[in-house]
Amino acid sequence: MKIRYEAKDGTLFDYEKDCLEHEKKVGKRAGKPDIRNTSSIGEFNRRALACGHGLVLGVPGSGAHLFVKEEILQVLKKTEEKVLILDEGGEYTYLARGNHGRILPVEEIRFNPFGSWSSLSLQQMFILELLAFACDNPDIMRDSFFKRIVSELLYEKKVSNLREFYDGFCDYQDKMEGHEDERILLTQVIDGVRIFLESGYFSDETEDLGFKRLVVFDFSNVQDDSFQHRFYHFLVLGYLSQQMGSSREFSRVYLEGNRFSLFYFTLFANKCQDWGCMMLLALDSYLFVSTNAFLKCYAEHCGVIFISEQSECDWAHLQEDFGLSNAEVTKIRE
Repeated sequence: MKIRYEAKDGTLFDYEKDCLEHEKKVGKRAGKPDIRNTSSIGEFNRRALACGHGLVLGVPGSGAHLFVKEEILQVLKKTEEKVLILDEGGEYTYLARGNHGRILPVEEIRFNPFGSWSSLSLQQMFILELLAFACDNPDIMRDSFFKRIVSELLYEKKVSNLREFYDGFCDYQDKMEGHEDERILLTQVIDGVRIFLESGYFSDETEDLGFKRLVVFDFSNVQDDSFQHRFYHFLVLGYLSQQMGSSREFSRVYLEGNRFSLFYFTLFANKCQDWGCMMLLALDSYLFVSTNAFLKCYAEHCGVIFISEQSECDWAHLQEDFGLSNAEVTKIRE
C-alpha cells in the first residue's frame, strides 16, 4: 500500500516534504495521510499526526517488535534524526553496533541528580519525581510542602549530592513537631531516600552521554519485576532530563518490553513531549488489554496504535469502552 499525502486544496503528493512545501506556499496546513491497514511502517510517517506517539501491539511471535525495528532502520537510512532506544531484552544492541551507535548498560550509568542542569526547574521537577517514586506516592509531586523543602535545599542550601539532600530532609523532620500528618509523610520519604543512599545507585558525578546518532540503554542484565529494575527506568529518565534539558538532541525514542509501569510510562510520555520527541512502545497485546488503566493512559498519550493481524482482540469494542477514539488504530501484516 502506498501512502499519498493530500493537501487541503486536494493536490496529491507522493512525499510529505512536497506536500508541506506546497502548503507553505499557499499558507495552509498539510493534510493527514490514510494509514489504515498499512503493511509496512516504512509506508507510514507518524509526523503527519497531531500526536506522533505510537503503540505497537501483537501476540508473541506476531512481528510487533520486528515492525519497530523496521521503522528504526528506515529512520537511520533515510533521515538525519537521532534515535534513542530503551532495550529491555538486548534485542536492539546489534543496531547500535552496526550503525556506529553507543550501548549503555543501565547498571553502569553514573548520574548525580544534584549536579549541573540546564534548568533549575527541570532539576526540581525530577527531585520531586524521585521523592514520589521513593514512597510510591505521585501526589508528592504536587504537594506544596515538599516543593518548598526541595526548593530550599536546592537553591538556598545548594546541596550537591544525595547525602547532603538526605541530611537536609532529616533536619526538617526534627522541626516538624505539631504537624503529625506531614511528619508521617516526611518520614516515609526519608526512608525511601535512605534506600537510594545505601544502594549506591547515584554517583557524585554524571557521565557525559556523548550524543551519537543512535544510543541504546540496555536493561538486559537487570532482574525482571524488581525494585532495581523499576529504579533503573527512573534513573534513565532523570539522566536524560539532565543531559538533554531543552536541547532536543533526540527526535525519536523507542521503548521495548512489557515491564514499564503506568507511572513510569506517563512520566516518559510527558518528557518526550517536552523534548519534542516522538515515542514508540512495543507491547504484547494480552498484557495491554488486561489492564484498563493502561488503555486509558495510552488513549491520552498515543496518536496511533498499530495492531498485529494475529491479535484476537476486538479493538472496535475496546475503542468504544475505553475512549481510544482519539488515537488512530491500524492493522499491520506480517
